[in-house]
Amino acid sequence: MRIGMALSGGGVRSAAQLGIAQVLLEHGIQPDIYVGTSGGAIVAALLAVGYTPQNALDVYKKTSSVQDLAYWEILRSVFTPEKIQGLYKGQKLETQLESALGLYSAKSTLAFVATNVINGTQVIFTNEPSIDPAKINDDHIEVLPLTTGKLSELVAASCRMPGIFIPKKLGGRVLVDGGVVNNLPSDLAWAAGAEKVISCDLGYAGEVVQVGGAFSILKHSLDIVSERNVDRNVADFGIYLNPAIFDVTVLEVRRADECFQRGYEYGLKNIDHVLDYISEG
Repeated sequence: MRIGMALSGGGVRSAAQLGIAQVLLEHGIQPDIYVGTSGGAIVAALLAVGYTPQNALDVYKKTSSVQDLAYWEILRSVFTPEKIQGLYKGQKLETQLESALGLYSAKSTLAFVATNVINGTQVIFTNEPSIDPAKINDDHIEVLPLTTGKLSELVAASCRMPGIFIPKKLGGRVLVDGGVVNNLPSDLAWAAGAEKVISCDLGYAGEVVQVGGAFSILKHSLDIVSERNVDRNVADFGIYLNPAIFDVTVLEVRRADECFQRGYEYGLKNIDHVLDYISEG
């Protein structure tokens, strides 16, 4: 039986998905397929290349502290007609991911999502040659092999929050965060050949949050948009897990260990449900 693990975006909160993965590992569940979006794409890639959840946490903490202000782009937008496309360059994230992923290739099936803002297409990067497009809840998709570019740059493209990070340009595409089109790609796990899917969501889900400044408002707005496209995949969740870590903001790197622990504790509370689901005929 091929087990898939679908991982939503969530910034630093995605460390909770590693906590859940640790519980699965301790109970003999080793997914064959990892799919993800944004922070979940980083987690999926780390696990697919062979990091243990605990070791992946150490790497993940480094990739979560990646603010590299785009000084030149900001100044250029002030003094020239050229428009600024983001506040952060995103190069530091790519460098951290290259350090973590550059010497490895995926041992498991891996797929993750970015958004082409030129035409709204869901761009899927994968090492699975037989993705079934009929199982993906989107008529506008493009499937590209992982050999399209460095794994680090492709994963980083999935994480580029629009308006915050400068988009990644790749072969005529302008790529931003995959959460715009598919924040919990459970459908992609089925399309990649999973027979059972464990979906780990870190989304908004209607909880009341404390709204702060402009960045906070933008992020909460994107969370709401992302939740709408999560809803359309509800029939594909398989088993749905959400540790409800809504009090942690996406860039609170200092709370990554806390998120891992909370995900681990949540996983322990729900492992019997997961085992029952896996054992169902």
